[in-house]
Amino acid sequence: MVGHVWGGQEASDVVPPLVVAGATVSLLSARDGSSRELPLVQFVKGSNKVDLHPHEVIVTVHIQQD
Repeated sequence: MVGHVWGGQEASDVVPPLVVAGATVSLLSARDGSSRELPLVQFVKGSNKVDLHPHEVIVTVHIQQD
């Protein structure tokens, strides 16, 4: 699943349901250990484009349960 998110494949079978569910992405910097969390809809910028810095990795994709 993270491969589809990391690749920014908005037309995949995985990303649209996650966006609808309000998923967030937690990112961790390998450079300084800082972290940030973004809504998936902001993380995926378009076809094969994501808001991921070169030194960051995806730690979790979180779906909040009601």
